[in-house]
Amino acid sequence: MTVFDKLLEKLNKIAPTSFRVVEGNHFPFIVYVFPNDRIMRADGKDYYRTVTIDIELYTNGYDHKRVRAIYDAFEALDIAHSPRVSYWIETEKMFKNYWTIELQEDDL
Repeated sequence: MTVFDKLLEKLNKIAPTSFRVVEGNHFPFIVYVFPNDRIMRADGKDYYRTVTIDIELYTNGYDHKRVRAIYDAFEALDIAHSPRVSYWIETEKMFKNYWTIELQEDDL
């Protein structure tokens, strides 16, 4: 099982990581996005690939328990992460928290 698989397992215990069409309240949920990757090259050779992953938690208000649980998941798996960014999205009536992590290709 890869580091990313283990992270998804932990995140799924915090909130669903898939979209389901649900009438009414559909919070909380977590999404993850792979915005880019980098390849370390030197002397005409590819040495390793680093993948950036954005982890986003959406709730209907600030949820300290789930935010703390995500930090705990990162810590348990020794995953370095960016500082948390959070804000209220008025038009959607939801709170967004997100972090950026980087994993080596072997960890996916």
